This record gives sequence, structure tokens and C-alpha cells, in this order.
Amino acid sequence: MNKNDYIDSRLRGNDEEKRGNGTHRHPRVGGDPGRASGFTLLELVVVIGVLMVLVTFGIVSLVSFKERKEVLGDARSLAVLLRQVQMKSSAVEIPSGCSSVGEFEIVFSGSEVNLLARDPGGGICKPSTVVLSFITGTEFVTGGSVVFKVPSGSTESTTISVVNHDIQYNVEVSKAGSVSEPQKAP
Repeated sequence: MNKNDYIDSRLRGNDEEKRGNGTHRHPRVGGDPGRASGFTLLELVVVIGVLMVLVTFGIVSLVSFKERKEVLGDARSLAVLLRQVQMKSSAVEIPSGCSSVGEFEIVFSGSEVNLLARDPGGGICKPSTVVLSFITGTEFVTGGSVVFKVPSGSTESTTISVVNHDIQYNVEVSKAGSVSEPQKAP
């Protein structure tokens, strides 16, 4: 093959390249023409490692979010119950079994809330019943009680704290008997 034949065959492409015998490789864009395209093992390992880190952070954030929502849900349930009892005292709702009522008392400890009604003389006219029980593991930081006077619905100012998963929410009850939305403790 002389020099001109060689140049002609290169310009037209030789028969071996046209038949696709595997000797011709298409180079990557901007890459080495002798190197096959694709990802190296190191590139794949790095990408998988980064994805694993991102997934781990996502799972941790999701679990933390779920725990905060559980405690907040229990604190909201407590706030709703306090508002309901305050409305009962303001409306002078007399429970069955009572001839009159002087105050409603909410007693809380552990993970339970009990409600009892007292007559104007201070005697119990309706025994304590469990009206709220936290089933998610949420507990009161300290036990105590809130007494709503009839008919004003007033009480002593107090803060009730619930905690679970080291997350604490506080519910404020004012002297006038109003109940705040739960606030996350610092």
C-alpha cells in the first residue's frame, strides 16, 4: 500500500472499520480517544457514599420531626381539654350526680389527666375520672392540678409542661382562665 492509497483509505474509512470489528472506538467528548466511555469504580463509590449520607440525614430529620409532632399533639390535646373544662365552669355546667357545682379540678401526673367536680362546700360531688391519657410516652414534668372556679372560670396562673424524647412543651393557664397554645420550651 503506497502513501496515497493509505490516505485514500483513511478518508473513505477502511472496510474493517465499516464492518465494525470492534477495533474502532468512539472517544468521549473531550476525552482520550483510546479510552472507553463510562464511570470508574471510584466515581461510583463516591456517588453512592454521598447518597448514603444524604439518606441518613433525611431519616434522622424525619424521626426528629415525628417525635416533635407526637409531643406537640399531646400538648394540644391537653390545651383543648383545659379549654373545655374552663368553658364548663363558665357555663356552670352541673355534672350528672351533682346538685350544684363550685369548681372543676383537673389533676395531672405521670401520663394521665383526671377530672373531678366539687360542690360549693368543697366536697367531691363527682369522683375523679380519667379524661386524657398520653399513649405515646409523653408525661408531665411535674404533677399538679388546675382548679376552675364556677361561674367565673378563673383559676390561679400556672404553667403545665409535658415532655417526651427530651422535647418539652408548655401550656400556660392565666388567672382569668384562658389557655395558651402549647409553646416549645427552650
